[in-house]
Amino acid sequence: MLRIGPVGVALGITFDILYIVCVAFHSVYDQAALYPAWRMLLPGLPQVNVGSFLIGIVQVFIYGMLIGLIFVPIYNRLARTD
Repeated sequence: MLRIGPVGVALGITFDILYIVCVAFHSVYDQAALYPAWRMLLPGLPQVNVGSFLIGIVQVFIYGMLIGLIFVPIYNRLARTD
């Protein structure tokens, strides 16, 4: 049985790492075009400053927590063996 807290934090940290990788990639390869959908989902892009970067870190962590909040009860319900 999964617990929401650890799964949500794990997803939040994973999303933060991916966000940092995306921001670094965008900073190195500025000429590469981002799809409009990614620009909406990744806060602070295309122009990243310290404030937008920190807001982005918090936002994607919250995304991970919300996915954990939805995923864990569904998983636990489906994994139940009566």
